[in-house]
Amino acid sequence: MNIIEQIYNGIKRLLLGPTSYFEIRQGSCAFRGRSFVTICRERVEYPVNIMAIQFLFQGTGVGEYRICVDGNKVFPFADTNPIEPGVLRNFIVPIRVAAGSLLEIEVRGGDPNERSVVVLDELDVVEMR
Repeated sequence: MNIIEQIYNGIKRLLLGPTSYFEIRQGSCAFRGRSFVTICRERVEYPVNIMAIQFLFQGTGVGEYRICVDGNKVFPFADTNPIEPGVLRNFIVPIRVAAGSLLEIEVRGGDPNERSVVVLDELDVVEMR
């Protein structure tokens, strides 16, 4: 999206209010022991609110995740948050990501010898166009 479209969309949102679209995004990756790996990475075109997240494991596994925007960790307040497989975790306060920002969701295993696959089953976002 070029700068003219961004200005136009900003003015349109300011005057008419945003149009919101609910989307579910997915992804998967292999654990690499205790190192963080990116399971979802995208530069958002429109402002988004992250409402909920859910992970699944292939086999047994224990892991942690964090959400980063433009290289800065925005969730959780602690270093990481444990992954609860199969549980849709709704955020009490939606995580807001500005248009043009780089959104990354990173995961890591609990064991240095972990060799399983984690699936981002559901990332519920509301896109404000």
